[in-house]
Amino acid sequence: MLRTFRRLAATWALASLATTALASPVLNFDDLTGTDHFASLYNGLDFTQGAPLASGSWFFSDDESLAGVNPLYKSDRTSLSTDFTSFALSDSAAILLAAPAVFEGAWFTVLEQDIPIQFDLYLDTELVWSSLTLTLDFDVASTFLSSGYGGLINGIVVNSYQGFFAMDDMTFGAVPVNIPEPTSAALALTALGGLLWMTRRRAHGREPLRSGGFQDLASVRA
Repeated sequence: MLRTFRRLAATWALASLATTALASPVLNFDDLTGTDHFASLYNGLDFTQGAPLASGSWFFSDDESLAGVNPLYKSDRTSLSTDFTSFALSDSAAILLAAPAVFEGAWFTVLEQDIPIQFDLYLDTELVWSSLTLTLDFDVASTFLSSGYGGLINGIVVNSYQGFFAMDDMTFGAVPVNIPEPTSAALALTALGGLLWMTRRRAHGREPLRSGGFQDLASVRA
């Protein structure tokens, strides 16, 4: 019994440190409809705020008018773009991850004119990697920009021009989406600890017989 409880405690401890990853490492956003800004986390990614990494903001769209500008998107339906206040204005927009993951890259399509696009990758607000710069040509099929980095990150900054590109099929090694609550894990481990203590106490209160069974110490003394 004691050995069983130890195994359960170890299993729960490992599970509490683990995160749940998406079934697919590629996000194509095709489950999003209409044109709007993100209101909350999307598959463990936060597109709603870039601070403190960047100030630009994201929106998604399956608008046919956008697809009509350049129909050579990577996926068939929805893509992402950044808001713009002025054409030809360089800007940076951030994506925050709920938990660290490996970001492999994303596909880009130009909406207006030839532009450069580049990634800055962060871990806990510290810049850990900058990708090569990809210059995208207008009226050319979607092009994959590789991050070129295999380590864990939890912040992605896309540097380009406001509203001039569409991003699709973000590719990850693993995207954590659910993190167990520390309080729940602590309570469960406390309960298991209590059971282990009770089991040990009962075991110490008995003396093994030669026949292999257990007998209370009180009966032995009698």
